[in-house]
Amino acid sequence: MNKKGMTLVELITVLVVIGMIAVITIPTIIKTINKSKEQTTDIQEASIKEAANSYVSKNVGLNIFIDDSTITEEITLETLVNEGYLKGELKNLKTNKEYNLVKSKVIVSKNSYSKSYNYELKLYDVTP
Repeated sequence: MNKKGMTLVELITVLVVIGMIAVITIPTIIKTINKSKEQTTDIQEASIKEAANSYVSKNVGLNIFIDDSTITEEITLETLVNEGYLKGELKNLKTNKEYNLVKSKVIVSKNSYSKSYNYELKLYDVTP
């Protein structure tokens, strides 16, 4: 008997197998993509804090005045970009929108127990 093509049962079997593979792999792929976005966001935030640290170390006493009387100082992302401490597109990977450089800031506070500084991020997306 000369067979050309597939029977309906064979075709349905192949589609079921492909569907089962998709059901197993798609959630894993989505989970991996989301985890990658979170890791990249963490790296970006650490980079922003490091840029703020560099800015503070070069400008303490000039543009930054943090001592026992001044508890915190705010640095906008716009300042860090304009001064060359940050480069490239600053984008929130979760919302896929750029950060508002004027509204987003790094709040710098002096650690009272040592001569180090603490950095807290307040990041806001550009509103449409």
